[in-house]
Amino acid sequence: MIEVVLIGSGNVAFHLHLAFQEAQHVVLKQLVGRRLDGFESFNPSIPRTLIGNEIAQADIYVVAVSDTAVEGVFEKLSGQSGIVVHTSGALVLETSGVVQRTGVFYPLQTFSKSRRVQIKEIPLFIEAENLEDLKVLQALATAIGTHPIHSNPKTRLAAHLAAVFANNFANHMIYLAQEICAANKLDQGLLDPLMQETFLKLQSIAAKDAQTGPARRKDYITQDAHKQLLNQESLLDLYSLISKSIETTYEKKL
Repeated sequence: MIEVVLIGSGNVAFHLHLAFQEAQHVVLKQLVGRRLDGFESFNPSIPRTLIGNEIAQADIYVVAVSDTAVEGVFEKLSGQSGIVVHTSGALVLETSGVVQRTGVFYPLQTFSKSRRVQIKEIPLFIEAENLEDLKVLQALATAIGTHPIHSNPKTRLAAHLAAVFANNFANHMIYLAQEICAANKLDQGLLDPLMQETFLKLQSIAAKDAQTGPARRKDYITQDAHKQLLNQESLLDLYSLISKSIETTYEKKL
């Protein structure tokens, strides 16, 4: 059995606590946070405590907090003998002398407490300072059904950057599209079939081949009409920048 203490009460921590509970060979011994009321949506049967109180002994301490808070939490765990890992996609933490054994346990997914995800479909990046600890992290990743990927800070950061484009930026674009609909008294639901087909198509066609639209076909008349409808300079700049990026992507090489 792998004993785990989970530090954090945000979206990532919430979904990891579900995964650890459901895994046959994992024992979630304790939840640790800055405030106990942060665990209201978590399983009430799991013991919990504040970060400044006594923390249970475990094989792995999973620190699922914001990047800016990770180093401070690591310092609080300096007396623990287990592996202390963070869940950040971007953080390179110099932990020499802070804790004895360190690592990374980064799930490449977007998490919200209101929506359940299929943990078994998630790629999970693992790193450790020595081979034996890496094996323990791989065992934990396998126990919860994820696909462990042995990484390093550079490849993990590249994956995180790609995820920002694929998810964070794409989500913001959909928000802006919904705002355009609202501003023009259009039902936001009319975009639903389009969004569904967009992501379904990407499961069978490469994104470069799936691209359509006025920028792809260099339809400047339509682009000018769109620009006249946009009444914010920031949206005009964004529209022009992305259109130019699409156009450049499909320029024929001489």
